[in-house]
Amino acid sequence: MLGTLALDGYTLVPEPAGADFVIVNPLWFHQRALERNRGQ
Repeated sequence: MLGTLALDGYTLVPEPAGADFVIVNPLWFHQRALERNRGQ
């Protein structure tokens, strides 16, 4: 996805405050919940 956005002229910035939009990966949250449930 980042490569496609870069081709369209978007750049990655270190802080959300400087961004035009923010993309959140919901699977990251899901993975963390699974790990907690398994006691990892």
